[in-house]
Amino acid sequence: MVNRALSSNPPAGTFHITTHASDWLWTVFAIMLLSLLISLFWTALGRHRNRIPYQIPIVVLTVSSIAYFSMASDLGFAVISNRHGTRQVWYVRYIQWYRLFAHSLRYPFRVGQNVRSGYWGLGAYVGFIWTLYPICWGLSEGSNTISPTSEMVFYGILDIMAGPLFLFFYMLRVSTLQSADLGAASLSAANRGEVEPKGPAPGTAAPAPAAPQAPAGGVA
Repeated sequence: MVNRALSSNPPAGTFHITTHASDWLWTVFAIMLLSLLISLFWTALGRHRNRIPYQIPIVVLTVSSIAYFSMASDLGFAVISNRHGTRQVWYVRYIQWYRLFAHSLRYPFRVGQNVRSGYWGLGAYVGFIWTLYPICWGLSEGSNTISPTSEMVFYGILDIMAGPLFLFFYMLRVSTLQSADLGAASLSAANRGEVEPKGPAPGTAAPAPAAPQAPAGGVA
């Protein structure tokens, strides 16, 4: 199937992406979307466990899928000037990062003893990947050393490593843990996927207990 994204949404600037870059971005979008569907299925299987940690991959992959759909369609960019001319810069990528950073602040779990080894291992991995993002920025938007097409390949590889690949190992680790291992013993049964009995509707009193029945045959 021929990719007509750049025909529908023409690029702008002296330095812009090509159809090959758009093809690559569609590939990354497909990886993000497939990973999202796997995460949703995985979460459904964990209905008797603590569900909150599973929300992190779902939010990350949802935002990433939307961002890559936009970039593959050549949307969500601005044109900036530099000493070499004008260049496409995709602000949708930065929206993707601010949104993910804000979301991560909502999960201040205390790390239990059973989690420390996995936490530090995954933390070191993602920390290393994140150190490569400023290098990519410096070579692309920062100095215009590499083309926007090369920029998309570089960022795409980093996003796959920091997104689906990292989250796969994260979910593998989380699937073996209980809420107490995460220091989240106060989580409600609803968050663990369990069903609690419903109380009276707001603003109404609880039903009065039924009156005792008189024994058959009258009072002795």
